[in-house]
Amino acid sequence: MPLKKFSRILIVNPYGIGDVLFTTPLIKKVRQAFPHCYVACLLGSRTREILEKNPNVNEIFIFNKGKFDKSSLKERFKMFFSLLSVLRKRHFDLMFDISNAPEYSFFAKVFLRIKTRVGFDYKKRGRFLTHRLKLAGYQDKHVIEYYLDLARLLGIKINSDKKIDLYLNAEDIEFSKSFLKEHGCAEGERLLCVLPGGGGSWGEDAIYKHWPKENFASASNQVFQLLGLKTLILGGPEEAGLCKQLEHLINHNCINACLKSTLKQSAALMARCQVVLCNDSGPLHIAKSQGLKTVSIFGPVDEKVYGPYPLSGEDKVLTASVNCRPCYRNFKFTKCHQQRCLSEIKPKEAFEAIKAHLT
Repeated sequence: MPLKKFSRILIVNPYGIGDVLFTTPLIKKVRQAFPHCYVACLLGSRTREILEKNPNVNEIFIFNKGKFDKSSLKERFKMFFSLLSVLRKRHFDLMFDISNAPEYSFFAKVFLRIKTRVGFDYKKRGRFLTHRLKLAGYQDKHVIEYYLDLARLLGIKINSDKKIDLYLNAEDIEFSKSFLKEHGCAEGERLLCVLPGGGGSWGEDAIYKHWPKENFASASNQVFQLLGLKTLILGGPEEAGLCKQLEHLINHNCINACLKSTLKQSAALMARCQVVLCNDSGPLHIAKSQGLKTVSIFGPVDEKVYGPYPLSGEDKVLTASVNCRPCYRNFKFTKCHQQRCLSEIKPKEAFEAIKAHLT
């Protein structure tokens, strides 16, 4: 059956950094299948930078849910219908909906009049989709493969190139060089990038994904003392306090870049490092997009589903052998105050993994 041609495509992903990075292989396959089409993406407010400069994306639209939820009823209507008005003028004929919610496909059908709407049927929420895949949750394979299944549903062929994309510009790269020079890092000096936070899309529950800051400090100190790599600390705006605490725990002259760089500038700084040590979080996938060696800590989340992709010898995932993990399944999380899945991973394991990457 020949592949139906589409000319104006909308891809909806309102979630966090990692989720939008997971979308980039799908975007690339759509572009390859329809090389002359117009591709737009509708994102949440935190992730615009991820797709800026992506050659496979023509336009980015933002729905700021945080601002929307805090606004008056009148302002909500104004924001909502203003966005719908702009989207309707684009005359989309295909939508990929990765929201797992019925609202986007409903408005796509009723207001935007998009004829072909592809997405997941999670808890029967896909009733407004024309092409749907039943979904109980993500398990047994990586999220990226689930996203690519939506392309396969339309007959789009998927080759082996499924790399995550994040495109940096010359200004980002120049910033990284200047920043490190200003903070006493010589050209070619070896660095360990440490990200003690992450998991912003989990909100207050993000702490359940965080390896103790004392462990990050211990591993960083060992790496400096025995391997000679200085530590570069990175984190998002909400992690400034955590990064500052980690800075005080590290016993060598580390560089704390939290609050001093944008998302892409942080990616450029990361790219100057030899190894990245981080939690299960969006920055792990930023590191993968730059081809970096990674050591990641996975506690409640299944690394086979949300881990480094594609997994290679450049990646080391640290987990604890406890029979209760992963406890995050089918988008549900059981809070656990013991957190053995994190506490039983020791700093020495991280040090040995980093050392193996450097030898």
